Amino acid sequence: MNLWRNPDEDLAICTYDLVSGSGDIGFFDMRADRFFTHDKRFERGPKAGLTREFSGYLYWHLKYLKPGIGFSNYELNNNPNSRYTSKKTKLDGLTYGASLKEAAHKLRPNLMDKLLAIVDAKQQFINIRNIEVGSFFKSMLLEEEIKKTVLPKFQPYILPQPQA
Repeated sequence: MNLWRNPDEDLAICTYDLVSGSGDIGFFDMRADRFFTHDKRFERGPKAGLTREFSGYLYWHLKYLKPGIGFSNYELNNNPNSRYTSKKTKLDGLTYGASLKEAAHKLRPNLMDKLLAIVDAKQQFINIRNIEVGSFFKSMLLEEEIKKTVLPKFQPYILPQPQA
């Protein structure tokens, strides 16, 4: 889940970009025929004999909590045609994020998602991933779920800190 900081410093899920990735991050055994290839837009993962299988939400994506919403290192002023320029523009206009409950509702597959999943394995993976939000995060309370899944020493970097 892509974490987001609201103007009041409360933690939320980024409504423009609720989940990080669409099955392009994962674990697999290494073999000679499994390698990453370069694409001008991004790195492409290995495909040889692999199928996507959703194994749960394994990390909180913190990119949007970074300074510059995580786009500072892309040098967008020098690279206005970057695919990240329009994404950053949309995020710059975002004021409030979603709760886990709202994110789960927004992620529910619609009829077209369900139909496409019949013939598209990637869409099938996305549908399963999106449906699982509701059952994976039992309390549906973001701060509570972070406290359950993040080591205490790292929580201060994510959770809002009480004002003195």
